[in-house]
Order: sequence, then structure tokens, then C-alpha cells
Amino acid sequence: MKKFVLTLILLGFVFLFTSDITKCSNVNNSDKTFIYLYLDNCKYCKDFDKNYKKLEKKYNKVCQFSKVPIMSKEGMAISYSFGINSAPFVLIFDNKTNKVTTIDQRCIMNYSCLEDNFTSIIK
Repeated sequence: MKKFVLTLILLGFVFLFTSDITKCSNVNNSDKTFIYLYLDNCKYCKDFDKNYKKLEKKYNKVCQFSKVPIMSKEGMAISYSFGINSAPFVLIFDNKTNKVTTIDQRCIMNYSCLEDNFTSIIK
């Protein structure tokens, strides 16, 4: 019974996450949404901001970009749903298939690695 209740709670979080991302993604009619989860006082997040802004500027016509604070309601739901326990964290959401892909945290701090992974996912 406990497993059943926990499963229903988790499915609720996933539903909230999916519906929020889908609403956000319709801004530029793109198939993918790049979700950047961050903490306000995180040194690594501040460092990653440069890569995020550069990627967003270059690819904003083909992908929706969303910067979400982990401590927000949406950020906590996403973090809980995917077992995220560190920041910065990147997810790419496919709006057509509802598939979520993550980019390895060791890669996101290196722009060329981030861009290579990102472009292979959005093809």
C-alpha cells in the first residue's frame, strides 16, 4: 500500500513537471526545452550561467530555454521526480515524446562538451 501511495505522489509530481514544461515550451514552438536547475548562492551555478547564456543566445530559435530555481515549487517537483541532489543540473525535455534527457554534470561546465551533447540531443 505504501508503494502504491508513493507511486501516485511521484506520478503527480511528474504530471506537474510535464505540464509546466509543455506550457513553457510553446513560446517559440520548439520541439525541445532546455531546463537549467540552479541554486542562488551556488558558485558552480554562477560559473555555468556563462555557458547557459551563450547556448541560449545561439540556439534560442530551435529550443526553448528555461532557468528554474531548485528551491521553487517547480524546481522541487523536478528535482524530486528525477532524484536531482546537486546543482547546476541540466535536462532536455522533448515536447513531442515527453522524453527527458540529462547532460552529464562533468560536461556542462565545458562549453564545447555541453554544445556537442546539446546538439546531438536536439537533432
